Amino acid sequence: KEEGKDKPSYTSDVKKEKNILFASYAGFDKYASMLEMTAPVSKTYARKWKQDFVVLQGTAYIQPIDGGCAPDGRRATLNKIAILDMALKKKDKYDYLLLLDTDAMVYDFDRDISTIIPDDSIMLAAHRVQENEQSIVHTANINNGVTLWNLQHEMTPKIVQSWHRRAIKTINAREYRGEDQVLLQQALVQDGGVPYVYALPNEFAYGHATVVKHFIRRRGHKDWKDPNILDDRELMIEKAATEVCGKEPGVCIGINRVPYASL
Repeated sequence: KEEGKDKPSYTSDVKKEKNILFASYAGFDKYASMLEMTAPVSKTYARKWKQDFVVLQGTAYIQPIDGGCAPDGRRATLNKIAILDMALKKKDKYDYLLLLDTDAMVYDFDRDISTIIPDDSIMLAAHRVQENEQSIVHTANINNGVTLWNLQHEMTPKIVQSWHRRAIKTINAREYRGEDQVLLQQALVQDGGVPYVYALPNEFAYGHATVVKHFIRRRGHKDWKDPNILDDRELMIEKAATEVCGKEPGVCIGINRVPYASL
């Protein structure tokens, strides 16, 4: 669904290079309240840069094996694949898709995010996760919590379909535990996508990122839905959101806020 309409109280004269679709997602669990915090900030960036922002809430990957029952909330992480598939059907309108986990938000409102992809040969830009690969640009060792996809690249549909097939296979084997990132990495390696990945060192680098911040769980946080851990991350998000909105007068005014946790 598209975000609600905003009040026309802010205008911008920025010049965008590409048309980018910004997208986030959540289920109907505790993470929906986190989405209430991150979505308005990313939507504010999209408004400034005259881009579109959408949210997919719920679980797109419900399969017959679920017997009509709602699956575990972790299944919502596969919404990323569904969003990608829908975006590819709109590639006549959008050049790129920025996919954001619920705990991620745009932080640098002065940077044109489309410039992160250096040229048309790149299919995907994402944060490099292996510290021992600092000199490697093309790798499957990426974090998929924040990904910038080139919808015009010829390899994008192939990798998306491979990711989709792996997700369905894992679900049907009753083995899915939230490993959407692993499934994407496998698709990149086994289906020839690695040469078209642009691994970023800083732009999407978690809480210290320069462009899009991603407030991930710390290594010791094993329970992904522990309310204490979620509250801690929400405090960090709130602080970053306050910083963003304080940098440019009026930039966050008039943004419609959807009560995702109450839907």
